[in-house]
Amino acid sequence: MARFAFGELLANAAWASVLTYSGALLLESYGLRPAVVALGLGGMAVAMVPGTFLARRHAARATPALLGGLTAFQAAAVIVLGELRPSPAVTLCVLAAMAFVNGWRSMVASAFGMDAAPEDRVAAMSMRAAANQFGYLLGAAAGGLALALAGFAGLGIALGCMFAGAVLVHVPALLPGGPVSAPARP
Repeated sequence: MARFAFGELLANAAWASVLTYSGALLLESYGLRPAVVALGLGGMAVAMVPGTFLARRHAARATPALLGGLTAFQAAAVIVLGELRPSPAVTLCVLAAMAFVNGWRSMVASAFGMDAAPEDRVAAMSMRAAANQFGYLLGAAAGGLALALAGFAGLGIALGCMFAGAVLVHVPALLPGGPVSAPARP
């Protein structure tokens, strides 16, 4: 359970930093007007909703591989955002895709956490909630530091590393003889 909570801390920190600094990325990279950026960020938020609903189908089959795959997508996407930003439309599409996947990932992570500790689901979700809240603090601080030291490219790499760290948490469960998670709910 501690590995799961640590992975959630890293993933939530990276996502919180994406949310915190994506407006600045759009403003600084393209010189967009604040109203356009606000509309784009609003669209990004809307994209999260269908991701959450899609995940309901997969929640009963939440696995380390699924959670790791969704998180790996976010790692790759944030590195792309840091390094390559060919146009505002492409950047907004990548941000919207990340939001969609984050909605999906969040639902899968909750289901996986509850399945991993079926005897104490309240404790599992309490740890996930704490990881979420501390993740916002860690993400804002780490993202701000990376941005100040290395610009948006450094921010992308730092956040990509945080997402990748969250993926690595699940690797032992994917190896033969690794820890087995609780059986999926019917």
